[in-house]
Amino acid sequence: MGSLRTRLVDGRTIDALLAAAVLAAAVVERLTTDSNTAQFLIALLLPLPILARRTATVLACVGLLVVVTALVAAGLSTHGASTAWMVALLLAYASGRHARRWQGLPELAVLVVADEVLWGAAQDSVASDLFFPAVFTVCAWAVARWVRYDVRIAAQVHEESARILERAERDREAARAGERRRIAREMHDVIAHSVSVMVVQAGGARRILTTDPARAAEAAGLIEATGREALEELRTLLGVIGAEPDSGVAPAPSLARLAGLVERGHDAGLEIEVSTAGDLTTLPAGLDVAAYRIVQEALTNALRHAGAVAVCVDLRRDGDTLSIDVVNAPPGPDHDPKLTRPGGHGMMGMAERATLYRGDLVAGPTADGGFSVRTRLTFEDHRMETAS
Repeated sequence: MGSLRTRLVDGRTIDALLAAAVLAAAVVERLTTDSNTAQFLIALLLPLPILARRTATVLACVGLLVVVTALVAAGLSTHGASTAWMVALLLAYASGRHARRWQGLPELAVLVVADEVLWGAAQDSVASDLFFPAVFTVCAWAVARWVRYDVRIAAQVHEESARILERAERDREAARAGERRRIAREMHDVIAHSVSVMVVQAGGARRILTTDPARAAEAAGLIEATGREALEELRTLLGVIGAEPDSGVAPAPSLARLAGLVERGHDAGLEIEVSTAGDLTTLPAGLDVAAYRIVQEALTNALRHAGAVAVCVDLRRDGDTLSIDVVNAPPGPDHDPKLTRPGGHGMMGMAERATLYRGDLVAGPTADGGFSVRTRLTFEDHRMETAS
């Protein structure tokens, strides 16, 4: 399947790269300014808050304040404070982006204090150093809040669109059911007429069978023709009143229909094992659709690139988080790589669905040569809630 690990905005990877960049910037800044050994060693701690800015934002902000205080105590000048201030901006954005409602205000307050310590207490500072750095930090937090609100609104629109599609499908099915009932009533009249004709002709043929064989044969031919016509109409009637919904209109995707998806995979040659944990019946409509599509595309990729192999599908709900793991075995010895069909945009589609629900989609080869697709979808922020 290739060696590319696909991820649309992998938070952990981005934080690791930012931490590496901060470390490089801190080292360069210390080497190009008048710094002592203590400042150099303390500056090496600046990347640590970046690594914790998503999972422990409060701890990261307090940690930055401690590092900044130590730098100032070691004699830091304003000429060497840029890297620490950039860390404060990154933490402010993370706090505004991930904190619910106004829970990020204490973290913002700690960062403002860090700015004041960094720029106000350092050597050769001026009066403006007490104002502008803190203003930029607050602006970074405010921009992140706006981005969070915009993403939440987009998710709500997505979920409402899913509900509208479901309602439209129910309306179409109701219309189809009404049309089938109308046709059934019309067919009932036609078949009743045909059966009546057959009964009359059969009675007449019986009476003249010995006296007028030619007319009896003619009546028998009419009975045969009428019977065939009635049989065809009966088949049509049974198909109308008992048919499944038109295959051209697919039912709404949902994890409730996962069994059908697995059955089709078995028919195609996949050996699929499904394990679930938690309540999967009360998921938001939009997330339910996204989860189904991710599993569907992962199974399609396994069949396309590995052939008839074993696939493990694991779905686990923990509170407001749904974890999806789809892992397939490596291609068998009978699989011809030349028969691998080229892929389309399925991986990008999965990544976009995961991102909409704050998910980290990671797809790539496993150690044994197979392939895995893993994501965690969060729907706590996608419930309708009053903006505060």
